[in-house]
Amino acid sequence: MKLHCMRSFIKPEVTQGAKLNPWHLGYPTFTKQSPKELVASHFNALVESVFCHYGILEKLRYLNVLSCEFADRPNAPVDWTASSKPDIIANRVPLHELEPGRMRFFWEDANAAWVLKEEDTPAMREESRKQLSHFASHILRIQCSMRFFLGVALLATTLIFYTFDRSGDIASEAFDIRKNPEKLCRVIIGLSIVDGRHAGMDTLYLGGNCHPAVFVNETLYKIIKTFYIDPERVGRGVRCLLTENNGIQYVIKDSWIDRANRSREYALLEKLRGLEGVVQIVEYEFVTDGDRKDTTETDRWPLLKNGESQLFSEGFVIRDHYRMVMEPYGDSILDFHSLPELLMVIKDIIRVIQALHRRNILHRDISIGNIILVSIDGSSLRKGVLIDFDNATDFSEHSDELEDAAGTYQFMARGVLEVLEHGFCASSETHDYYHDLESLFYVLCWICTAKTGPHNARRAGFCETGIGSNWHQRGVGHSLAYKRATMEDSIVFGSTVLSQFSSYFDPIRSCIKALHNDLFVKVEQSELKQPDIVCDRDELCDGLCEVIDETLHELTCQEHSSNTESGPDSSTRLLSQSKSKAAKQPGLPVTDQGNEKDTDTDATTLAEDDVQADGDSAINPFPDNTVAFYAGSKRERSIKGPGGLKEPKPKRARKLWR
Repeated sequence: MKLHCMRSFIKPEVTQGAKLNPWHLGYPTFTKQSPKELVASHFNALVESVFCHYGILEKLRYLNVLSCEFADRPNAPVDWTASSKPDIIANRVPLHELEPGRMRFFWEDANAAWVLKEEDTPAMREESRKQLSHFASHILRIQCSMRFFLGVALLATTLIFYTFDRSGDIASEAFDIRKNPEKLCRVIIGLSIVDGRHAGMDTLYLGGNCHPAVFVNETLYKIIKTFYIDPERVGRGVRCLLTENNGIQYVIKDSWIDRANRSREYALLEKLRGLEGVVQIVEYEFVTDGDRKDTTETDRWPLLKNGESQLFSEGFVIRDHYRMVMEPYGDSILDFHSLPELLMVIKDIIRVIQALHRRNILHRDISIGNIILVSIDGSSLRKGVLIDFDNATDFSEHSDELEDAAGTYQFMARGVLEVLEHGFCASSETHDYYHDLESLFYVLCWICTAKTGPHNARRAGFCETGIGSNWHQRGVGHSLAYKRATMEDSIVFGSTVLSQFSSYFDPIRSCIKALHNDLFVKVEQSELKQPDIVCDRDELCDGLCEVIDETLHELTCQEHSSNTESGPDSSTRLLSQSKSKAAKQPGLPVTDQGNEKDTDTDATTLAEDDVQADGDSAINPFPDNTVAFYAGSKRERSIKGPGGLKEPKPKRARKLWR
């Protein structure tokens, strides 16, 4: 292709009385236009001139148009807002919708972003890269169909082209647009006509925001909503969708898996088909990009092999794009309805951890976000289900993976935190089932401290004080030191952690003391001399479940006694009155957000004046339906008249791990 018309576009022209600025590409500065408007309008004119000159404009269906005019999207979700916006965006527009003059776009729909700088310095290059990386993170979060994102930095007359994906950032060689007009035109023309697939769009997504759907193995699933998005751009990029096919709801998990990981979630779930308490896989696929598999290697290889690109993410990993269809869909554990339901869910997960270990599998990421509540046969009664096996491993095949620290660190066991903080050595512990049990205990303590009652009733000030600050906000080292200082002695545990519990959880304090005693309290002095002592898995799990069963029986007896003495409607009245009472308590605001994906980094907080004092429960923990369920379950026990809560006798500790 001849480029004489393109060269004329880049050639500086001086208009009488006009002031030249080198980053205006030689065009005169007009008083009514800002620099970014000049760049956008003249590059659009360049594209139009070339296409008209060669007579190909009428052959196009779409054109990516540059614009610095942004429209505000009505009723946009809060998490769509960004702290800053690009100087220029490229947006794909049908040719018949092109309008003369300026066009306004929703910048969240962009398929490429530009930043403009007045000078080319190392500091400006780094600043522009970070800005484009920020825009890419935002776009990949809100556009479910984006696989990667394109960026352009124009620093005076120097242009750098970027690609941002789940493995990191890479950049093209920097070049001077005045000295290399052909290369500039290739970039501008290429960006203007690139199709959605090569601009980062996932062609298996359909319908945009109107009637969205996605294909998995040629089966079409209608997207109802997106209920989880990984906030990090580099990494797995997990996105969870609630979908529907033939009237049945499914969850689709879209993620980018490290190719070096030998334990794959879909393979483990295939082994666990039919296991109660574990999310069930329906189907999965290695996502394809046209006729090839979709990986970050595919998009990086052409840029890396010629030696002209710069890799910004040190130690980057190649990631493969997978989708899994699973069932069932459930609520967060934070949306529990009552204390009996919460304890039953904890017991369910104990049994799941036990069953997984029998199959030589460890979950290795027991956390609030990975436990859901699922209805039993469509009723209001729910059971606990364990999800997210990304960090799980089959230790019969990959025992060396147990030396790696994995999980959500505010819920990590002490032995795992030790490896995360200091690395694995001869004296370190390999991950085992009891580390998962310890993490589950931290989940229970977190709920009792962060919440004021059922239905995700949040407690103000949680992140600033107590375990919210010491387990999460201050880093891995502090979390390890705090857990060691507070968990290995029952008295210290009671005065530091148990004292922070909300009053709603008073009826299960004795249960948590007994669970702590089984999991943490030091064994007899003689046993301490045997560092290799290992607690029998079934004995430990059965003991923990027995503690929970005893508490459930006592809660049921107390509720039965309360209903017998106060009449059949008293429970409902107590519940409504206690909610009003809780709302009036200073420092204990009850705010039911109804948020299904309350995460560990939840901004909920627990002020120092919220630390639990002795008193009555703020909310009645015994809804009417719990009596019939727990009295008639497999754990059926006869109710022998009224009886209050009794302090269980501490059980003899069976295991100590450091």
